[in-house]
Amino acid sequence: MRYCKPNKQTPMKKEQNTDPGILTRDLRVTLKKVVQAEIQKLPEYFENMEPRQRVETLIKLLPYVFPRVEPVHLTEGEPSKFDW
Repeated sequence: MRYCKPNKQTPMKKEQNTDPGILTRDLRVTLKKVVQAEIQKLPEYFENMEPRQRVETLIKLLPYVFPRVEPVHLTEGEPSKFDW
């Protein structure tokens, strides 16, 4: 639906929904349905890919599934001196 700025020539219709919260919610619901449908098709897509392309695609998708590993230093969060 195209948005028209209300003025004297084109008055706003009462049945038009102009609440941005509802529009955003509807958009999120629609996008969620599209993404869920595509996720369900992933096994079929992977079957049709060449092995190299399949690995490259999996590598690109990994950051969305697994968190990045950050190095941990042995002295981080520990007292600087030990009194033994």
